[in-house]
Amino acid sequence: MKEVEKDSEEYIEIFNLFESVQDNAVRKITSEDNTVEAVVEEGILSAIWLGATSTLPHFFCAEACRPKIEILRTPGIGNISFLNNRNDVLIVTIPNGIFAIDLDLRDTQNFQPIHQESGSSFVVNDENTIYILDSRDIFAVGL
Repeated sequence: MKEVEKDSEEYIEIFNLFESVQDNAVRKITSEDNTVEAVVEEGILSAIWLGATSTLPHFFCAEACRPKIEILRTPGIGNISFLNNRNDVLIVTIPNGIFAIDLDLRDTQNFQPIHQESGSSFVVNDENTIYILDSRDIFAVGL
């Protein structure tokens, strides 16, 4: 993780990306391959399989195969984004930080911290970098 210098053009450009995230956190997104949709409704993060039921991936089959699964239930879910070009891992802002969360619920769900500070937010500017805003500091994290 590296800090973006506050007096740089890069800082201003990236800081401006956060305005839309702060005012209107993404509530519904689709994976790059158009197979999975992630939705936040009333403190519940769900994943929905958009393909044919006969092609449900293994991570939609915890107890039984279902085209919609609940991934996370907590108040204050903020921004969400799929990790890189994947359809089975999300980056999620919750009140105590930013986490990568696995959609696979068959065993112990993988829930990894990226940045554990309350009030932080993120944007994904390209497939290899996530930018984290913590107060007025911006950090670049390679994915």
